[in-house]
Amino acid sequence: MTKTLICIISLFFLMTQVNHAQDFDSSLAKVIGSIAKDLNNYNDNFQIAIYPFKFKKENEDVLAEYVTEEFWDLMPKSAINYEVMDRATFDEYFKEHKLKSRGLIDPKTEKQFGMLIAADAYITGMVYVFNSIIRLRVTVTDTQTGKIITTESGKLPITYDIANYIGLKDWKVTIEEAEKNKSSNPNCDKENVGDICFENNSNTKYVIKIQDIGKTLSSTYRTITVNGGNHGCIKNLPPEGFYFSVSKDGFTIINEGNFQIKTCQSKIIELK
Repeated sequence: MTKTLICIISLFFLMTQVNHAQDFDSSLAKVIGSIAKDLNNYNDNFQIAIYPFKFKKENEDVLAEYVTEEFWDLMPKSAINYEVMDRATFDEYFKEHKLKSRGLIDPKTEKQFGMLIAADAYITGMVYVFNSIIRLRVTVTDTQTGKIITTESGKLPITYDIANYIGLKDWKVTIEEAEKNKSSNPNCDKENVGDICFENNSNTKYVIKIQDIGKTLSSTYRTITVNGGNHGCIKNLPPEGFYFSVSKDGFTIINEGNFQIKTCQSKIIELK
């Protein structure tokens, strides 16, 4: 192998790792940007505080701290009609009230603490680490009224760096398994759709037809052809029951059955 080829391969893997890190950071920045946009449209000249993000499992504590730090870093950069409270002052209040033991504020005293530090609004959030993704939920609350100003949620990808940072084991295998049964549509949750795929393990070309169940006139009727040793998918189906039939010529049925579509799931049916 030439030195040039080795350099190209090394550069490829380096860029892949950088892109993965950017995927997480850009997804988080998108959530922060959405919150900032809503706050800029809410009122003029008000001060916000950023409370430490909450977590439930032990391996989520360092991630919650990381997300909190990103909010402190990025929120001031997008500020137009709001101001972010001075971080040193906020930390001093925390030390005075001995809130650093767990890094959290009791939900029952969030409003009182906001009034104590003279914040017009405060940001709270929760991080959840699942098998293949990180879920982030954020809420901004008006200190005086207790009313919610805005909320935002986001799905953050688990990358190599993040997995090592929070101590996740076998994360890559878990993600690969999850991706096998996941819809390819990134907006599947909003569109409320899923996929069905047929794995043709034979040496024969199959004609596969589907139609929805329980309706006099089927609103969904589709046909695909899958060659032997290949697979084919019908995508973006509504979450309901369907009937499928398999034939070699499009007429004589050699296999049939029912399946249920679930939102964001890519179900696989193996055919012999």
